[in-house]
Amino acid sequence: MKKLLFVILLLMNFFYLYAQKITIPMIEKTSIYAIEDGIVLSYGYDLEEGCYIEINYPSLDLSVKYCNLSKFKYFTDKKIRKGVEIGKTGFTGAITEPLLNLVFTFRHKSDQSMITAIGDGVILVTEYENDNSITVNYEQIGIVITYCNLIPSSKQKGEKVKCNTQLGKIIENKNELAVIRVIEIDKTKFLFSGINK
Repeated sequence: MKKLLFVILLLMNFFYLYAQKITIPMIEKTSIYAIEDGIVLSYGYDLEEGCYIEINYPSLDLSVKYCNLSKFKYFTDKKIRKGVEIGKTGFTGAITEPLLNLVFTFRHKSDQSMITAIGDGVILVTEYENDNSITVNYEQIGIVITYCNLIPSSKQKGEKVKCNTQLGKIIENKNELAVIRVIEIDKTKFLFSGINK
């Protein structure tokens, strides 16, 4: 028991986890595809989330849990390739209409004080006065993310960034963590771009 507790504490110190849930109305039984190469973390059925599958995309420092599916694929190997069908949208769990709930978990190593871009993108907004934030459009994967509570780098609106470009430094205040929010999703790209391998 002590060993398990030690491992959990070690992992908590290694990663900051930021979770966010987004709901997207969908037509039932629409195929969903992996956006990048990934690893299946879990799958199953939950009374609220219905049929679900959770995939970690290491290259994006991001895990996505796809909920309320009508069905999901069973993977004998936990590794999956970009473009593989992972399931179909559905009407399972505690919902009143067909939709897809996505739970995003961002993983950031706690020993790093810099937040970096998860892919190639374009800076949409930098806000230095109020919430110390920077917003990036990752057009290739169809997602827009705002990073708050950090000192943005000298990047300017409209500037292109590459994967792993430093976006800003986490404000060193014990009461605040960097906040990462998905503010927009292009569902055509995010959910279906994998079919264009």
